[in-house]
Amino acid sequence: MPRDSSGSYTLPPSNPVVTQTPILANGWANPTLTDLATEVTNSLDRSGRGGMTGPLSIYDGAGVGVPGLRFIADQDNGIRRAAIDDWRLVAGGVDVVQVTATGINQLPSGSPFVSAVDVEAIALAIATAEAVTYAVALG
Repeated sequence: MPRDSSGSYTLPPSNPVVTQTPILANGWANPTLTDLATEVTNSLDRSGRGGMTGPLSIYDGAGVGVPGLRFIADQDNGIRRAAIDDWRLVAGGVDVVQVTATGINQLPSGSPFVSAVDVEAIALAIATAEAVTYAVALG
């Protein structure tokens, strides 16, 4: 029995477990265990084994101090959704970068430090830095 849209798993409805009943090869246990094995296999492994086969939806966050995607040992740092098409990088419980469809803004001032026209310049700077690093390594 697969999980529902909320991720809740329910045991198969035909699970007639009776105390003191022997487990037979063709009884209730095998189909139930097969069903459980399938759902465990479909779970996201905490150690990173396996991979996502669909989009990963994250919690929006409960505000600046509790971003939806955060670190276990530093929970006021991460990413949060502030509004529709507006997400923020949070450091120390403070929004520091805003990302929207129109560009990236440094916060709290809101002054842009990257915009759509800067993307080519940034790519060129990265390519130049890589070329210099490569040349130094060869020298």
